[in-house]
Amino acid sequence: MPAEARPPEEGKPAAGGRRFPILYTLLLVLLVTGLVPLSIAAWKQVAISRQSLITATQENQLMVAASIARSLSSSLEEARVQLMKLSDMFEAVIREGGQGILEKMLRDRGTMAGYLASDMVLVRYLPATGGRFDALREGSSLSGSLERALAQGAELARRGEATLSDPIALGPQGAYAVAFSTPVGGDEGKPVHGVLQSLIDLAPLWERAVGTRLLGYTVFALDGNGNLFASLDEEGMLDRTDFKNFDIVRKFLAAPTKSKETSGFTVSLDGVNRDFLASVDATNQGWGIFVQVEKRLAYSSVQAMIYSTITWAMVALALALALGVWLAGSIARPVNQLAETARAFARGDFAARADIRSHSELGELAQTYNRMSDQIQ
Repeated sequence: MPAEARPPEEGKPAAGGRRFPILYTLLLVLLVTGLVPLSIAAWKQVAISRQSLITATQENQLMVAASIARSLSSSLEEARVQLMKLSDMFEAVIREGGQGILEKMLRDRGTMAGYLASDMVLVRYLPATGGRFDALREGSSLSGSLERALAQGAELARRGEATLSDPIALGPQGAYAVAFSTPVGGDEGKPVHGVLQSLIDLAPLWERAVGTRLLGYTVFALDGNGNLFASLDEEGMLDRTDFKNFDIVRKFLAAPTKSKETSGFTVSLDGVNRDFLASVDATNQGWGIFVQVEKRLAYSSVQAMIYSTITWAMVALALALALGVWLAGSIARPVNQLAETARAFARGDFAARADIRSHSELGELAQTYNRMSDQIQ
């Protein structure tokens, strides 16, 4: 005698314990096969792009330092060439008419003043026979340190050497100048007729080199001994720290051969540690041009790129999850309906039929179930 079929208890699966919803299974498959590889690829791309942007930022900052160094060197070279041309002219006058003719010409204050270019503080001629002819910029005065630097340059020029001094303070306002000294005559063993000198104000040269393109940056210049002679420091950082202890400054001053470099360092300002990115390049005179900015500003484009990547990754994740939920639901709903119909049939409702309209395998399964139910009924 066949065993009597017993319907399963309502609300419980026929066998096998608690079911794992197909929605979770599909979402897990979508996550493992789609989103995880996509996320890994995205983060790898972020890492590559981040390093590229960091390298580009460092190179750009180094280019700024190099540009300032070249501009300052070029301006000083122009001043040197201008003084050399004036020296050649003085020598030509002496050769044609003698030292007396030149001195007579220079006694006219207007003549010497005409040689005073816009960037010059002083033009001085010291004849070998003694005396001095000066043209000094209006409102300027010469300190003892300036006179000593000029005297040292004149001594070397009398030996036939053209010299350029390190930057010298012009006054209490923080302005600096350099002294050029060159002999007049002295070529090919001929006697030196005198010494021609000029003081070049570095302030206009520095302003032309730096310009207004470096807002947010701290830019400063040190001579070969580490003395500060020019700066762009809106934050006043150089007044609040010992800049000679900056790692990049120590390396530059210690190096026998000055070279360009970019590196990072940390400074404590007002009790807060701040990370900086600094670059340095040297002028033709061996002076260091330093350009530095906080890393959070230097790498702002990197942070923006990471933020944009994360934002779009979250958008893609949300869309993928929404699509996964919809896809899983489109599969799970017919399956659940078919399961509920089967449970109703098992409870004795032999008229229960699956109402699933689909052209997929689920629709075919529902039609097969309905035909089977019709045959059993």
